[in-house]
Amino acid sequence: MKPLERNVQGLCYMRKFPIVYSWVAVAMLSSLANCMVTNDFEVNCNLGNCDEVSNKQFETSSWALDRIDQNSTELDGKYKYQSTGKGVTAYIIDGDMQPHKEFSERFVDVVDFYGEGLDECQNHGTAMASLVGGKDFGVAKKVSLVSVKVAGCQLDQDTGTYGMIGSPEQMVEGIRWVMENAVRPAVVNISFSEFNPLSRSGEPFSGDTTVYDALTELVDSGIVAVVAAGNKGADACDRSQPRVEGAITVGSVDENDSRSEFSNFGPCVDIFAPGEDVRVASNVTRDGMSGWVSSNGTSISSALVTGQVAKILEENPGATVQEVKTILYNSSISGMVSNRKGGADRILFAPWN
Repeated sequence: MKPLERNVQGLCYMRKFPIVYSWVAVAMLSSLANCMVTNDFEVNCNLGNCDEVSNKQFETSSWALDRIDQNSTELDGKYKYQSTGKGVTAYIIDGDMQPHKEFSERFVDVVDFYGEGLDECQNHGTAMASLVGGKDFGVAKKVSLVSVKVAGCQLDQDTGTYGMIGSPEQMVEGIRWVMENAVRPAVVNISFSEFNPLSRSGEPFSGDTTVYDALTELVDSGIVAVVAAGNKGADACDRSQPRVEGAITVGSVDENDSRSEFSNFGPCVDIFAPGEDVRVASNVTRDGMSGWVSSNGTSISSALVTGQVAKILEENPGATVQEVKTILYNSSISGMVSNRKGGADRILFAPWN
């Protein structure tokens, strides 16, 4: 299947391969909607010594950002950070990532292996990118963002809701494109472990070993991959992506540092991060390209860890995959996650000094 090239300004489509379309075109939409922003983020530096140590303090309404910069669940309404992911590229392998004020000019490219135009459906790609590198909701506020679209939408006739749909072949194409074209240092976020309910071929998406093989090759090539553990409340090792030994598999915790009931578990889960009632950017609200919603899932957790990996790579641009994982795991908090059911005794911590 040949992917579609998107003409954003005219919303026209034509067959072409390969498809890479730049932020310049996407910016036309943002400009028309008066949603372009000139500053990547706002800084509130009232601690007295911020200028001296180049640290930044960001007032946040996101409990997830608030949680990951401190050692306990006692939140202070701030997200403090020093590194921003500048010079690092995050590849969001997902559904559509659409223009939003969260990204500004850091939304670099879109590569489409699914097509069907501006049909993001569940807002998934945009939401995940906002957690990786959004100016308000993101962990790494200056990381460059590239959307690799491998999924579209399908209406569930039983529930009347839309779910993500794709094929193993499209996922593999997306992974291999990143492996061959990534601007390094780079991190990949895959914030879903299966398509719901089935792939286009009618087979469970997670059962195809080609995805496992492609992701293994990606990690072996030196690119860090962060994947969601899954939302079935089951063994994460039953899914393709979490089984990849070199990938970072992320489970979800709530505001009390307890594993979320929906979060998959088991020895394939490498680290936990917030994943319940977390604010994300949204294009499907009445506010359009400035909207937000609250969302749940290990997808959320995976995106937050991806942002932290981008910050690690900014400080250590030549680090190997294993070195990045070691830094991430050594800086995590232990002894906090309850009901982890075999998952690693780690919760994401983003030290800022």
